[in-house]
Amino acid sequence: MTQGSGRCASVWALLVLLATYVALAVAYSVLVPIGETPDEIGHIQFVRYVATHRRLPVQELRPNNEVGEGHQAPLFYILAAIPNAFVDASDLGTFRTNAALDFAVDGAKNKHAMIHTQGEEWPYTGYVLAWHLTRWVSVVSGLLAVVLAYRLGYLAFGGDEALATAVAAAVAFNPEFLFISGAASNDALAAALGAALTLLGGQLLAGRQPTVRTSAVLGVDCGLAALTKLTLAVPAALALGVLLYRLASLRQRPWRQLAAWGAAAAGVSGWWFARNLSLYGDALALNVDRAQNPGLVRGGPPDLALLRGLLLVARDSYFARFGWMNVAPPTRVYDWLTLLLAAAAAGLLICLGRSAARRLWGADRRGMDGPGEPFPQSLVAPEEGVAPAPPSPVGKGAGRLDLPTIRASVLALGLGCLLALMAAQLAFAIGKGPSAYQGRYLFPAAAGAAVGLVAGWSQLLAFRARWPLAAVTAVAGVAFSLYCLLRVIVPAYPEPIPVYPPSREVRPPTAVGARLGEDFELLGYEADEASWRAGGCGAITLYWRARQRTPVNYTVFVQLIDGDGRLVTQSDSWPLKGRFPTSRWLPGEKVLDAYELDLRGVGPGRYRLFVGIYDLADMRRLPVYLAGQAPSDRVELERSIAPPAR
Repeated sequence: MTQGSGRCASVWALLVLLATYVALAVAYSVLVPIGETPDEIGHIQFVRYVATHRRLPVQELRPNNEVGEGHQAPLFYILAAIPNAFVDASDLGTFRTNAALDFAVDGAKNKHAMIHTQGEEWPYTGYVLAWHLTRWVSVVSGLLAVVLAYRLGYLAFGGDEALATAVAAAVAFNPEFLFISGAASNDALAAALGAALTLLGGQLLAGRQPTVRTSAVLGVDCGLAALTKLTLAVPAALALGVLLYRLASLRQRPWRQLAAWGAAAAGVSGWWFARNLSLYGDALALNVDRAQNPGLVRGGPPDLALLRGLLLVARDSYFARFGWMNVAPPTRVYDWLTLLLAAAAAGLLICLGRSAARRLWGADRRGMDGPGEPFPQSLVAPEEGVAPAPPSPVGKGAGRLDLPTIRASVLALGLGCLLALMAAQLAFAIGKGPSAYQGRYLFPAAAGAAVGLVAGWSQLLAFRARWPLAAVTAVAGVAFSLYCLLRVIVPAYPEPIPVYPPSREVRPPTAVGARLGEDFELLGYEADEASWRAGGCGAITLYWRARQRTPVNYTVFVQLIDGDGRLVTQSDSWPLKGRFPTSRWLPGEKVLDAYELDLRGVGPGRYRLFVGIYDLADMRRLPVYLAGQAPSDRVELERSIAPPAR
């Protein structure tokens, strides 16, 4: 294979990987019910506030602010508000929480945080459309994170396209990353900016000159990070530390570079800190977070038990803990993940051992921080002032081994970012309790962590198996992601109830248009004609619309009356067999309410079908108003019962 054809195949492999990521992330965004990722309702409230009011919310130092996540850094919400500005989501108030939510992982039946309806299904309208638009902004953010992970892998492995592809696959096909990328959340954008900061820091360590322009680019990245998520302070601080280290190594006055960095960072994000200081007296608005969530339990003093719990939950939720941390695969899945992590750690130790041996005995230097091949620079800015490194001596002096080139400085930066974030998470857990036990807080280091995983696995292989490693990483990741989506997440949630928001148009096959009292309207009905046979069970679905809220839980009756006025059969029930009482109906909602009448012993012929609503407390029926008819206490429908099927 020529170099050109090999390069073309590498590009196609990357494009297929990116397309597969997008397909999986969109599948997660569609199949995971809305509101079933951590804090998603608060993120949507923030996005909708910005889209509607064209400004950021002002929070109060109290619980239950109108915008639950309104104290968060605003970049993601501003980006998501752009497509949201064209959507009328005024029916967001019809989206309800599940008061019986159970956070237990094992044996819990009520894992859903929200009450889900068929109004959430395609075609999307109203708040459901706004929700999915926000999720798709997150999908695009995750795509950027995968691309930057590839660039970091390309840099870390000296231009090895196969291992760079494996790094991208390790990020893209992590089920938890897909779950969060398909959610209305700022975590995917944080992963992208964390990868960008690590990439720029790695380029500086690999020889990029710390010019004024490079310093300004880093300042912009740091400013964007400050506008995205507090956890990005770790990679931003490390990247700034690398810049200072490189400036110090040049032994020249760094004032111009530092001024460029500071001006760029302050220009991008300074207004945000000034606003927080002015409104809340806290540049980071942490006091708003504490006031918004006063019930959070402190994690207690640090000890081995806390550390062990943090590590286990961080492991689980970095790869596969879904819902509100209450949906999980079988424990054997985590055992396999532990084996993969242990294999990568063993490979890194072997890599360090080989490096130490080469230093001691002067053996072939290939394998650890070798010269590497010239690498393309960051997507953020072109390279300045770096002479291309000589090509790596592939296959020379390595005997039967063909160890990958690894830039130790870039690897150390990526893993250092991960360890620093874990330390910060431990400190966070001590102060804030169980809410800190979430692997998504480590996603700003996802690209660096993937470099560490691939470096360890590739060292264990120690032969020319770069593309097989990339293929296995991608295929296994896709299979694992599909398993988690289809076998773990989707079955955890109940079927949505047949309720539609005001924005969703619903047309019954047979229109009625009757008003019952001041609270309800019977739009029409749909009868399953095949079931209306003698000896069968007559199935009928009533199409209701709520006109206004009511505190009363009314009962619906459906009665079949023969030609002599005698009651033949009937069914009385709260709507949806008691699952959705009328006290929960909101103005404008449509409810598709199904009933079955027992037709055993009922002969064929024409009958009258009566529908109405009454209050069980006093048995009083609501008056019925139908155009062209006198007021009544029931709606009359004509029904025919066919002879039994032969």
